[in-house]
Amino acid sequence: MSNRFVSPEQQFLDNTGTPYAGGFLYFYASGTSTPLNTYNNQALTIANTNPVQLDSAGLAGSVFLSNLAYKVVLQDANFNQIWTMDPVYSSDYSAFAQFQPWLGNPNGFVAGVAGTQGALPGSSSIWDYQNNILYICTTTGSATTAVWTAVNTPSTASATPAPTGYLTLSPDATNPVLTTDAVSQTAIYYTPYTGNTVPVFNGTTYTVTNFTQLTLTLSSSQSLNTLYDVFVFNNMGVLTLVTGPS
Repeated sequence: MSNRFVSPEQQFLDNTGTPYAGGFLYFYASGTSTPLNTYNNQALTIANTNPVQLDSAGLAGSVFLSNLAYKVVLQDANFNQIWTMDPVYSSDYSAFAQFQPWLGNPNGFVAGVAGTQGALPGSSSIWDYQNNILYICTTTGSATTAVWTAVNTPSTASATPAPTGYLTLSPDATNPVLTTDAVSQTAIYYTPYTGNTVPVFNGTTYTVTNFTQLTLTLSSSQSLNTLYDVFVFNNMGVLTLVTGPS
């Protein structure tokens, strides 16, 4: 979605060109009457007063918005309402899909606006990053009354990370990739290559484990011209390189 240019030093005037000297800008969460902070600096660490009072030239000074949807109300110095704009947002906010991140179930904690066509998703959807659940606001309300409905169920399955080592006949951990034949070798090695981690099964799941070069000394139990699976397991706290049956 594209956005219009807005002057960073905006002057508020009436239809005769007279500044709204001493007027007020009120900022609320979009679709609500809940005040929402604006800020005096880009880092969003210094909050403006709410309302922001215009100076004698009708200027508001520095007003930085959070990446949230706002409702803005302009009043003159006598508190007469001039206009209401809803939604209003920072210049790049509407250009990207927005989800509010939240730790856990948002019900009872987060205000929301039920999704409607054209509404900004930040006030209508929440990503629970603790449980990997997407919530959609189905009933508009305050932090205590908004209803958030889960779209999916939590996933208990976790992806197994890829191993980052290299199985080789070279004992040189700094150069594990052979460019010539290796004959009459008595050991094989699992060496850090793109990284130094290997997923190790603990009986329930795979855990990412750091390792240094592992050595498997070959013996008569490994027959010539026979295929074997080679794997790493945790042998009472010691990572060990072994083969399975042929």
